[in-house]
Amino acid sequence: MSDPTNLHGPDDPAMEEALRGALHREAAQVRPEDRFDQIETGAVQSVRNGRMFGLIAVAAGLVAILGISVGVMINRAGEVASTAQPADQGQPSLSPPVPSVSVPPSSNTPTEKETPAGKKLEGIPVYWIAGSDEYKLYREFQTVPDKGGPATSAVSALLTGEPLDPDYETAFSPEGKVKVTKKGDNLTVDLDKASFGESILDQNQAQAAIQSIVWTATAAAKTSGTVTITIDGKPGKAWDQVSVGKPMKRDMDARNDIWIIKPYEGQPLTVGKVTVSGESRSFEANLVWTVTDEQGAVIADGVTTGGANADFGAFSFSTDLKKKGTYEIAVVSEDASGAGQDITDTKTVTVK
Repeated sequence: MSDPTNLHGPDDPAMEEALRGALHREAAQVRPEDRFDQIETGAVQSVRNGRMFGLIAVAAGLVAILGISVGVMINRAGEVASTAQPADQGQPSLSPPVPSVSVPPSSNTPTEKETPAGKKLEGIPVYWIAGSDEYKLYREFQTVPDKGGPATSAVSALLTGEPLDPDYETAFSPEGKVKVTKKGDNLTVDLDKASFGESILDQNQAQAAIQSIVWTATAAAKTSGTVTITIDGKPGKAWDQVSVGKPMKRDMDARNDIWIIKPYEGQPLTVGKVTVSGESRSFEANLVWTVTDEQGAVIADGVTTGGANADFGAFSFSTDLKKKGTYEIAVVSEDASGAGQDITDTKTVTVK
Protein backbone atom coordinates (compact mmCIF):
# COMPACT_ATOMS: atom_id res chain seq x y z
CA MET A 1 0.00 0.00 0.00
CA SER A 2 1.37 3.43 -0.90
CA ASP A 3 2.33 6.06 1.63
CA PRO A 4 -0.59 8.57 1.91
CA THR A 5 1.80 11.42 2.60
CA ASN A 6 3.74 10.87 -0.58
CA LEU A 7 2.01 13.29 -2.94
CA HIS A 8 4.76 13.30 -5.51
CA GLY A 9 5.46 10.27 -7.63
CA PRO A 10 3.56 7.62 -9.49
CA ASP A 11 1.53 6.52 -6.44
CA ASP A 12 -1.07 9.37 -6.41
CA PRO A 13 -0.82 11.67 -9.48
CA ALA A 14 -4.54 12.60 -9.33
CA MET A 15 -4.28 13.87 -5.75
CA GLU A 16 -1.16 15.83 -6.61
CA GLU A 17 -2.83 17.46 -9.57
CA ALA A 18 -5.96 18.38 -7.55
CA LEU A 19 -3.94 19.97 -4.76
CA ARG A 20 -1.75 21.82 -7.19
CA GLY A 21 -4.80 23.22 -8.97
CA ALA A 22 -6.39 24.31 -5.69
CA LEU A 23 -3.23 26.12 -4.64
CA HIS A 24 -2.96 27.93 -7.93
CA ARG A 25 -6.57 29.04 -7.75
CA GLU A 26 -6.07 30.47 -4.26
CA ALA A 27 -2.82 32.15 -5.24
CA ALA A 28 -4.40 33.74 -8.31
CA GLN A 29 -6.74 35.75 -6.07
CA VAL A 30 -3.87 37.47 -4.29
CA ARG A 31 -2.33 40.57 -5.88
CA PRO A 32 1.45 40.61 -6.49
CA GLU A 33 2.06 42.99 -3.63
CA ASP A 34 0.48 40.41 -1.33
CA ARG A 35 3.60 38.12 -1.77
CA PHE A 36 2.17 36.00 -4.62
CA ASP A 37 5.63 34.78 -5.75
CA GLN A 38 6.68 33.66 -2.28
CA ILE A 39 3.41 31.83 -1.65
CA GLU A 40 3.49 30.07 -4.99
CA THR A 41 7.12 29.00 -4.49
CA GLY A 42 6.42 27.67 -1.00
CA ALA A 43 3.35 25.76 -2.16
CA VAL A 44 5.15 24.07 -5.05
CA GLN A 45 8.16 23.18 -2.89
CA SER A 46 5.89 21.65 -0.24
CA VAL A 47 4.21 19.42 -2.81
CA ARG A 48 7.51 18.31 -4.32
CA ASN A 49 8.97 17.40 -0.95
CA GLY A 50 5.78 15.47 -0.08
CA ARG A 51 5.34 17.33 3.19
CA MET A 52 1.67 17.52 4.12
CA PHE A 53 2.52 19.73 7.09
CA GLY A 54 4.16 22.24 4.76
CA LEU A 55 1.09 22.23 2.53
CA ILE A 56 -1.18 22.91 5.48
CA ALA A 57 1.12 25.70 6.68
CA VAL A 58 1.08 27.34 3.27
CA ALA A 59 -2.72 27.13 3.12
CA ALA A 60 -2.93 28.69 6.58
CA GLY A 61 -0.56 31.42 5.42
CA LEU A 62 -2.80 32.10 2.46
CA VAL A 63 -5.83 32.47 4.72
CA ALA A 64 -3.94 34.76 7.10
CA ILE A 65 -2.63 36.99 4.31
CA LEU A 66 -6.02 37.17 2.63
CA GLY A 67 -7.56 38.08 6.00
CA ILE A 68 -5.02 40.85 6.52
CA SER A 69 -5.64 42.19 3.00
CA VAL A 70 -9.40 42.21 3.49
CA GLY A 71 -8.97 43.87 6.89
CA VAL A 72 -6.84 46.63 5.38
CA MET A 73 -9.38 47.19 2.65
CA ILE A 74 -12.24 47.35 5.18
CA ASN A 75 -10.30 49.77 7.39
CA ARG A 76 -9.53 52.01 4.43
CA ALA A 77 -13.16 51.96 3.35
CA GLY A 78 -14.17 52.86 6.90
CA GLU A 79 -11.78 55.83 6.89
CA VAL A 80 -13.26 57.10 3.61
CA ALA A 81 -16.82 56.66 4.89
CA SER A 82 -16.08 58.48 8.13
CA THR A 83 -14.52 61.53 6.40
CA ALA A 84 -16.88 61.85 3.42
CA GLN A 85 -19.86 64.24 3.70
CA PRO A 86 -23.10 64.06 1.72
CA ALA A 87 -23.05 66.27 -1.35
CA ASP A 88 -25.88 68.39 0.05
CA GLN A 89 -24.49 68.67 3.58
CA GLY A 90 -23.76 72.12 4.90
CA GLN A 91 -25.61 75.38 5.38
CA PRO A 92 -27.96 75.93 2.48
CA SER A 93 -29.29 79.41 1.70
CA LEU A 94 -33.15 80.31 1.51
CA SER A 95 -35.85 80.04 -1.22
CA PRO A 96 -38.88 80.42 -3.29
CA PRO A 97 -38.23 79.71 -5.70
CA VAL A 98 -38.07 77.83 -3.87
CA PRO A 99 -35.33 76.98 -4.74
CA SER A 100 -30.43 78.54 1.39
CA VAL A 101 -31.53 77.18 4.63
CA SER A 102 -29.46 77.17 7.79
CA VAL A 103 -30.63 73.68 8.74
CA PRO A 104 -28.44 70.99 7.12
CA PRO A 105 -30.51 68.57 5.08
CA SER A 106 -30.96 65.12 6.55
CA SER A 107 -33.47 62.31 6.39
CA ASN A 108 -35.76 64.54 8.43
CA THR A 109 -35.04 67.80 6.61
CA PRO A 110 -34.85 66.95 2.93
CA THR A 111 -34.25 69.56 0.30
CA GLU A 112 -36.31 69.36 -2.83
CA LYS A 113 -35.02 67.09 -5.57
CA GLU A 114 -32.57 68.41 -8.11
CA THR A 115 -33.95 68.28 -11.63
CA PRO A 116 -32.52 68.52 -15.15
CA ALA A 117 -31.52 71.99 -16.31
CA GLY A 118 -34.10 73.72 -18.48
CA LYS A 119 -37.08 71.77 -17.12
CA LYS A 120 -40.25 73.73 -16.40
CA LEU A 121 -43.06 73.12 -13.91
CA GLU A 122 -46.66 73.89 -14.85
CA GLY A 123 -49.56 75.02 -12.69
CA ILE A 124 -47.34 76.43 -9.92
CA PRO A 125 -49.20 78.79 -7.51
CA VAL A 126 -47.50 82.14 -6.97
CA TYR A 127 -48.94 84.78 -4.64
CA TRP A 128 -48.27 88.39 -5.62
CA ILE A 129 -49.19 91.57 -3.76
CA ALA A 130 -51.21 94.56 -4.94
CA GLY A 131 -52.82 97.58 -3.37
CA SER A 132 -52.29 101.15 -2.43
CA ASP A 133 -53.40 101.98 1.10
CA GLU A 134 -53.62 98.29 1.94
CA TYR A 135 -51.71 95.50 0.21
CA LYS A 136 -53.31 92.09 -0.31
CA LEU A 137 -52.34 88.77 -1.88
CA TYR A 138 -53.44 87.63 -5.35
CA ARG A 139 -52.78 84.16 -6.75
CA GLU A 140 -51.72 83.15 -10.23
CA PHE A 141 -50.90 79.71 -11.60
CA GLN A 142 -47.75 79.91 -13.70
CA THR A 143 -45.30 77.81 -15.68
CA VAL A 144 -41.93 78.42 -14.03
CA PRO A 145 -38.32 77.20 -14.39
CA ASP A 146 -37.61 74.21 -12.15
CA LYS A 147 -35.15 75.36 -9.51
CA GLY A 148 -35.23 72.13 -7.53
CA GLY A 149 -38.84 71.24 -6.87
CA PRO A 150 -42.23 73.00 -6.64
CA ALA A 151 -41.72 75.04 -3.45
CA THR A 152 -38.24 76.32 -4.31
CA SER A 153 -39.34 77.04 -7.88
CA ALA A 154 -42.47 78.91 -6.75
CA VAL A 155 -40.62 81.14 -4.29
CA SER A 156 -37.89 81.73 -6.86
CA ALA A 157 -40.56 82.85 -9.35
CA LEU A 158 -41.80 85.31 -6.74
CA LEU A 159 -38.31 86.83 -6.67
CA THR A 160 -37.26 86.65 -10.31
CA GLY A 161 -40.49 86.21 -12.30
CA GLU A 162 -43.20 88.54 -13.51
CA PRO A 163 -46.91 88.39 -12.72
CA LEU A 164 -49.26 87.83 -15.66
CA ASP A 165 -51.48 90.62 -14.34
CA PRO A 166 -49.76 94.03 -14.48
CA ASP A 167 -51.79 95.10 -11.43
CA TYR A 168 -49.76 92.69 -9.29
CA GLU A 169 -46.20 93.04 -8.06
CA THR A 170 -43.52 91.59 -5.82
CA ALA A 171 -41.54 93.33 -3.09
CA PHE A 172 -38.47 91.11 -3.55
CA SER A 173 -35.33 91.63 -5.62
CA PRO A 174 -34.52 89.41 -8.63
CA GLU A 175 -30.91 89.40 -7.41
CA GLY A 176 -31.88 87.25 -4.44
CA LYS A 177 -31.27 83.56 -3.89
CA VAL A 178 -33.56 81.13 -2.14
CA LYS A 179 -33.75 77.55 -0.96
CA VAL A 180 -36.51 75.60 0.74
CA THR A 181 -36.13 72.68 3.13
CA LYS A 182 -38.91 70.60 4.59
CA LYS A 183 -39.29 68.77 7.89
CA GLY A 184 -42.60 66.98 8.19
CA ASP A 185 -45.29 69.49 7.23
CA ASN A 186 -43.11 72.48 8.07
CA LEU A 187 -40.89 74.48 5.73
CA THR A 188 -37.84 76.67 6.13
CA VAL A 189 -37.35 79.31 3.45
CA ASP A 190 -33.90 80.88 3.52
CA LEU A 191 -33.39 84.09 1.55
CA ASP A 192 -30.10 85.88 1.20
CA LYS A 193 -29.83 89.55 2.08
CA ALA A 194 -29.93 90.56 -1.58
CA SER A 195 -33.49 89.18 -1.83
CA PHE A 196 -34.81 92.20 0.06
CA GLY A 197 -33.21 94.78 -2.23
CA GLU A 198 -32.85 98.37 -1.15
CA SER A 199 -36.50 99.42 -1.17
CA ILE A 200 -37.86 100.84 2.06
CA LEU A 201 -41.38 99.46 2.48
CA ASP A 202 -44.06 100.54 4.89
CA GLN A 203 -45.22 98.08 7.53
CA ASN A 204 -48.33 96.96 5.64
CA GLN A 205 -46.53 96.26 2.38
CA ALA A 206 -43.70 94.43 4.18
CA GLN A 207 -46.16 92.24 6.10
CA ALA A 208 -48.02 91.39 2.88
CA ALA A 209 -44.74 90.52 1.15
CA ILE A 210 -43.72 88.15 3.94
CA GLN A 211 -47.14 86.49 3.75
CA SER A 212 -46.67 86.10 0.00
CA ILE A 213 -43.68 83.85 0.79
CA VAL A 214 -45.69 81.86 3.35
CA TRP A 215 -48.67 81.34 1.03
CA THR A 216 -46.54 80.58 -2.04
CA ALA A 217 -44.29 78.04 -0.30
CA THR A 218 -47.09 76.16 1.45
CA ALA A 219 -49.29 76.05 -1.65
CA ALA A 220 -46.50 74.76 -3.88
CA ALA A 221 -45.40 72.19 -1.28
CA LYS A 222 -49.04 71.19 -0.65
CA THR A 223 -48.71 71.51 3.11
CA SER A 224 -50.70 73.29 5.80
CA GLY A 225 -47.71 73.52 8.12
CA THR A 226 -45.61 76.48 9.19
CA VAL A 227 -43.00 78.47 7.31
CA THR A 228 -39.85 79.77 8.98
CA ILE A 229 -38.17 82.52 6.97
CA THR A 230 -34.48 83.13 7.60
CA ILE A 231 -32.02 85.64 6.15
CA ASP A 232 -28.64 84.11 5.27
CA GLY A 233 -29.51 81.21 7.56
CA LYS A 234 -30.40 83.34 10.61
CA PRO A 235 -33.32 85.25 12.11
CA GLY A 236 -33.43 88.86 10.98
CA LYS A 237 -35.59 91.84 10.11
CA ALA A 238 -36.93 92.08 6.58
CA TRP A 239 -36.59 95.62 5.18
CA ASP A 240 -36.07 96.69 8.81
CA GLN A 241 -39.84 96.30 9.16
CA VAL A 242 -40.81 92.68 9.90
CA SER A 243 -38.97 90.26 12.19
CA VAL A 244 -38.47 86.77 10.74
CA GLY A 245 -36.92 83.56 12.05
CA LYS A 246 -39.89 81.99 13.84
CA PRO A 247 -42.52 79.62 12.41
CA MET A 248 -45.44 81.44 10.76
CA LYS A 249 -48.82 80.29 9.53
CA ARG A 250 -50.96 81.70 6.74
CA ASP A 251 -52.78 84.88 7.70
CA MET A 252 -56.24 84.39 6.17
CA ASP A 253 -56.79 88.17 6.17
CA ALA A 254 -53.72 88.64 3.97
CA ARG A 255 -55.50 87.50 0.78
CA ASN A 256 -57.71 89.83 -1.20
CA ASP A 257 -61.45 89.39 -0.66
CA ILE A 258 -61.99 88.75 -4.38
CA TRP A 259 -60.03 86.50 -6.74
CA ILE A 260 -61.00 86.02 -10.36
CA ILE A 261 -59.58 82.58 -11.13
CA LYS A 262 -60.99 82.00 -14.62
CA PRO A 263 -60.29 83.40 -17.13
CA TYR A 264 -56.69 84.25 -16.27
CA GLU A 265 -54.99 87.49 -17.24
CA GLY A 266 -54.38 87.68 -20.99
CA GLN A 267 -56.25 84.47 -21.76
CA PRO A 268 -57.29 84.22 -25.43
CA LEU A 269 -61.01 83.51 -25.83
CA THR A 270 -63.30 82.82 -28.75
CA VAL A 271 -66.38 84.85 -29.65
CA GLY A 272 -69.43 83.71 -27.69
CA LYS A 273 -70.29 82.75 -24.15
CA VAL A 274 -67.64 83.32 -21.50
CA THR A 275 -67.90 81.97 -17.93
CA VAL A 276 -66.14 83.88 -15.18
CA SER A 277 -65.46 82.17 -11.83
CA GLY A 278 -63.49 82.77 -8.68
CA GLU A 279 -63.64 83.08 -4.89
CA SER A 280 -64.78 85.93 -2.69
CA ARG A 281 -66.13 87.08 0.63
CA SER A 282 -68.25 90.20 0.95
CA PHE A 283 -71.03 91.76 2.95
CA GLU A 284 -74.05 89.50 2.55
CA ALA A 285 -72.13 87.74 -0.27
CA ASN A 286 -73.10 90.38 -2.87
CA LEU A 287 -70.87 91.14 -5.86
CA VAL A 288 -71.22 93.42 -8.87
CA TRP A 289 -69.52 92.62 -12.19
CA THR A 290 -68.86 94.56 -15.39
CA VAL A 291 -67.28 93.95 -18.79
CA THR A 292 -65.66 96.97 -20.45
CA ASP A 293 -64.38 97.27 -24.02
CA GLU A 294 -61.20 99.01 -25.24
CA GLN A 295 -62.96 102.38 -25.43
CA GLY A 296 -64.04 102.14 -21.80
CA ALA A 297 -67.68 101.45 -22.53
CA VAL A 298 -69.50 98.96 -20.31
CA ILE A 299 -70.91 96.30 -22.65
CA ALA A 300 -72.29 93.95 -19.97
CA ASP A 301 -72.91 93.99 -16.23
CA GLY A 302 -74.74 92.12 -13.51
CA VAL A 303 -74.73 90.84 -9.95
CA THR A 304 -73.70 87.53 -8.42
CA THR A 305 -72.93 86.07 -4.99
CA GLY A 306 -69.94 84.43 -3.37
CA GLY A 307 -68.87 83.87 0.22
CA ALA A 308 -70.52 85.95 2.94
CA ASN A 309 -68.80 88.13 5.52
CA ALA A 310 -65.76 86.24 6.92
CA ASP A 311 -66.19 83.06 4.88
CA PHE A 312 -64.82 82.66 1.36
CA GLY A 313 -67.07 81.05 -1.21
CA ALA A 314 -67.19 80.44 -4.95
CA PHE A 315 -68.86 82.77 -7.44
CA SER A 316 -69.62 82.32 -11.12
CA PHE A 317 -71.43 84.15 -13.93
CA SER A 318 -71.57 84.07 -17.73
CA THR A 319 -71.73 86.73 -20.43
CA ASP A 320 -71.63 86.90 -24.24
CA LEU A 321 -68.68 88.55 -25.93
CA LYS A 322 -69.98 88.86 -29.47
CA LYS A 323 -67.17 90.81 -31.06
CA LYS A 324 -63.43 90.34 -31.34
CA GLY A 325 -61.37 92.66 -29.21
CA THR A 326 -59.81 93.25 -25.79
CA TYR A 327 -62.04 93.41 -22.72
CA GLU A 328 -61.65 94.06 -19.00
CA ILE A 329 -63.70 91.93 -16.62
CA ALA A 330 -64.15 93.43 -13.15
CA VAL A 331 -65.73 91.90 -10.02
CA VAL A 332 -66.43 94.34 -7.21
CA SER A 333 -67.47 94.10 -3.57
CA GLU A 334 -69.01 97.46 -2.84
CA ASP A 335 -68.42 99.01 0.55
CA ALA A 336 -71.78 98.89 2.27
CA SER A 337 -70.92 101.58 4.80
CA GLY A 338 -69.91 104.14 2.23
CA ALA A 339 -66.95 105.08 4.40
CA GLY A 340 -64.48 102.55 3.11
CA GLN A 341 -63.19 101.41 -0.25
CA ASP A 342 -64.65 99.02 -2.80
CA ILE A 343 -62.73 95.74 -3.21
CA THR A 344 -62.00 94.74 -6.80
CA ASP A 345 -60.21 92.23 -8.97
CA THR A 346 -59.91 92.58 -12.74
CA LYS A 347 -58.75 90.47 -15.69
CA THR A 348 -58.03 91.58 -19.24
CA VAL A 349 -58.83 89.04 -21.99
CA THR A 350 -58.64 88.95 -25.77
CA VAL A 351 -61.47 87.64 -27.89
CA LYS A 352 -60.44 86.27 -31.30
